[in-house]
Amino acid sequence: MKKVLIIFLVAIPSFVWGVWFAFPEHILKSFVEKSISTNELSVEVESLKKGLFYSFTINRLTLLGRKEELVYLNDISCSLQPWVLVFMNLRLSFNGQVSGGNMNGKMDIARNKKHISLDFRDARIKNIPFFSIAGIKGDGSISGRFVMNDNTGFIEFFSKDIALESAIFSGISVPLNYFQKVIGSLNIRGKEIFINSVTLEGIDIYARIKGDIKDTFYNINIELMPGKSFIDNPLFSEVLKRYEVSPGYYVVPLRGKL
Repeated sequence: MKKVLIIFLVAIPSFVWGVWFAFPEHILKSFVEKSISTNELSVEVESLKKGLFYSFTINRLTLLGRKEELVYLNDISCSLQPWVLVFMNLRLSFNGQVSGGNMNGKMDIARNKKHISLDFRDARIKNIPFFSIAGIKGDGSISGRFVMNDNTGFIEFFSKDIALESAIFSGISVPLNYFQKVIGSLNIRGKEIFINSVTLEGIDIYARIKGDIKDTFYNINIELMPGKSFIDNPLFSEVLKRYEVSPGYYVVPLRGKL
């Protein structure tokens, strides 16, 4: 009986190690890509290398929407739980870099269930392709958290040093260059993005953004609350005059396609 127990105790770690040793890197790469991808988003993994005992590294992981690069992660170190490959589940913790900043998170994908959580710090706006696709140019560091459960997600973020350029949406000039701070949160459901609240602060000016993006069409309102220095400036007040709702309060509607 004792010999059987010893053989059993030796056999389990040998089996677990053997599965990892025999599992090809290209299958693991495909497994990671297919596990993360959805109907709306696809994932490309470059230079995946296995390490010791259920650890591996990824040189670059790119998230794409309609074949356009949205954001990328690089220098990712991952640690798998040993039994996941036996049951073809993906459960791992990871850390690395995102667009010039740092990130860490966890992922648990089993059959039709998916949970991903990611904390990111000091990612550079200029290195995130999604912003340029959306017509936003400039720089600054952005930090926050992303959580995804199956086909729904949540993002919260903030920045204290944004330096954006003035942008044009639906033929309307939006003075993003006046703001230095931003804080906000978004909900994601399938192809729809709901802007819960995004607030921007600058010197003597405040703004709030609400609305949604469905597929590639956006329906957004920007509420502007400028201070006296802006209201007394004829150039600024003349441009915004047609959007005035009440003294010192303006609502700019943006409707169009990304």
